[in-house]
Amino acid sequence: MQTELLKSFSKEHLEDLLELYRQMAPERTLPSESKVKGLLESDSDIVVIRDNGRIVAMTTIGYFTTISGLYGEITHVVVDQAHRGKGLGKAMTSAAIEQAKKRGVTKLHLESDPERIIANVMYEKAGFKKLNKNFYRLTL
Repeated sequence: MQTELLKSFSKEHLEDLLELYRQMAPERTLPSESKVKGLLESDSDIVVIRDNGRIVAMTTIGYFTTISGLYGEITHVVVDQAHRGKGLGKAMTSAAIEQAKKRGVTKLHLESDPERIIANVMYEKAGFKKLNKNFYRLTL
């Protein structure tokens, strides 16, 4: 299994992505097909890992330009429950970092819940530094 950038998707890919989203955030409403398709058509990247054609891990990288350069944000890092503990999260995070470098990103952000201890250790080993800053969100 290796990482790849998802450039287009089929109905099966959509089902795989939605299943991963469901595992990541069971309390949230699933995104629509048009929202997923819109993500593929945007300037964002989706990094996936397939096993026998099925997407078993994914993450997204969003990009935005500021006066100080191009920034990126890694979001929705999720590995299918049946494939956890095999290093797929590490492989996706490394691939996302490399993709951000290729795109010219100067700062790469990542948000992770504190209770995700294994994931947070992995992110720190990948070079991310925990920031002592307030993080705010406004839902519109």
